[in-house]
Amino acid sequence: MSLKALPGKITHIGMVVPDIEKARQEIRNIYGPLPGLDFVYDFFPDTVWGPDGKKIPEKCQIRICMIDWVEGLKMELLQPILGSTEHDRFIREIGGGMHHAAYYVKEGFLEYRQLLLDQGARILFESETNDDRGYRRCCYLLCPHSHLVIEIAEPPKPFKR
Repeated sequence: MSLKALPGKITHIGMVVPDIEKARQEIRNIYGPLPGLDFVYDFFPDTVWGPDGKKIPEKCQIRICMIDWVEGLKMELLQPILGSTEHDRFIREIGGGMHHAAYYVKEGFLEYRQLLLDQGARILFESETNDDRGYRRCCYLLCPHSHLVIEIAEPPKPFKR
């Protein structure tokens, strides 16, 4: 399958934050109660690759809160907890903030990834996870001129053994 453009709809924007509890309170103060704002979970990807394509050997953990923000668009708060990931680097070097626009793709994960690579994007972070939510992959790519970070992610599929 050859692709010429990303899907037409962004699924969420990701905000990397140094303190998810303070960020959740700030969002609550600005927008009031939003669906998803009270649910935080710890994400432990099975395998993580860094910008150089090498596996990150240490365990990684990212605390996540996925909020129904505005109609048709979610806001994801991410707090790096363990491991040296793109999220951790973003906190150290930038202090946090708007980090990425995400597209969930049910089909064509590798093709969308390749579409961005063919445009000169480089991989910042890639993961593969198989847990109680199911099997899924995600990849963050940095576009060379706009510096837009795009996440291509698969929604969880039935658990694979």
